[in-house]
Amino acid sequence: MRASLGCWACVAAALLALAGAARAEDAPSFYVGALGGFTWVNQDGSRLSKDLQARGHNVTAAVDDTAHGAGVYGGWDITPRVALEAGALWLKQNGLAIAGSTGDVASFTHDLSQLRPVAGWSFSLAARARVPLAPDVALLPKLGGYWWTQKSTFDTGAGSFTDRDHGVGLLAGVALSWEVVRHLELGAGVELLRPRSHDLGAIAYGSVEYRFGGAGR
Repeated sequence: MRASLGCWACVAAALLALAGAARAEDAPSFYVGALGGFTWVNQDGSRLSKDLQARGHNVTAAVDDTAHGAGVYGGWDITPRVALEAGALWLKQNGLAIAGSTGDVASFTHDLSQLRPVAGWSFSLAARARVPLAPDVALLPKLGGYWWTQKSTFDTGAGSFTDRDHGVGLLAGVALSWEVVRHLELGAGVELLRPRSHDLGAIAYGSVEYRFGGAGR
């Protein structure tokens, strides 16, 4: 919990520092966008099996380390080069196969929710910079934090058991954008997601973005 609060304190400090760089004469602009792509996690079946066995479940697990995700976002340019951005991202659960004796199924489902790769919905707040590379091309580095929630369901012959988990994490990413026509941009990028201290994931995505107002590039 202290680590999570520390992460959010760092993010808040970075956002405030960037906001302090805003100049009153800059014309404000807004943008909205959507993205979709493929995801990856650093957790494999061997590690998940050991973690579950350490909690008393005599099982082995197989994890598909790739899946897919999609999201929407919107931002406000506090300067022509710095924006505050909020977003919502949905990540599909990674494929999972369990073999062996789970013991108490309700307890197993709870442990599985806490140990499996994080997926489901997340809601983020980040600072995004804009670094022009050419008249119609820009590099977009981003740093922020997010809150996530996921639901795990385990089906047995005795019925279906469900447990929920949630937390806060850090995100960092970079994208390349191309203004195909005025105000409309296509992009490609990658975001690293750290939902827990022992987990790391990423999404490689394509995006489409529309910008309102401002003087443009």
